Amino acid sequence: MISHKRFNLLVGFLPIIYLIHNADEWFGFSSKIDPIANYSPNFAKDFIVQNPSGIETIFGFGLIVATLAPLIVSLAIWNKPTKFNIKLLVVIAFATLINGFSHVSSSLALGIIGPGLTTGILLCIPFSVLVIVQVYRGFNFTFKEYSLFIIFSVLVYILAIAFSWIIGFGVYKLVV
Repeated sequence: MISHKRFNLLVGFLPIIYLIHNADEWFGFSSKIDPIANYSPNFAKDFIVQNPSGIETIFGFGLIVATLAPLIVSLAIWNKPTKFNIKLLVVIAFATLINGFSHVSSSLALGIIGPGLTTGILLCIPFSVLVIVQVYRGFNFTFKEYSLFIIFSVLVYILAIAFSWIIGFGVYKLVV
């Protein structure tokens, strides 16, 4: 069983890691718009090239959403180490691990130090591994449960990115 104190420590680190990571993504994205546009699908490339400040604004609003979501989840599960909340933390840890590896792979594919690469390697991946190891040591989840955690994590990751971009685009359309 994971201790109450350790659970709160892991939950408390979650929004801090995302705040730092998303700030890293913001500054990295702003300086890498041209290479990112070159590898984007044509419909997105045209918008990025014609409106670089617009894409920065959309991305910025999306990052605000992507920073607030972990904070809200952390506040909701803080001080409540129930089995469901621990499973939720593991799903978030796997999604964060996927996020970290996506920054590594996109940086390798683009041949640049991409947005979020540094904090993906230094914060996201180690934090995710720490959570997964701590929970693995304290709970006897089955292979099937871990497989489901990974599947849900992929869905959470994809939906979080889509939701962030949709909100960012929606807010952009409201203010422009």
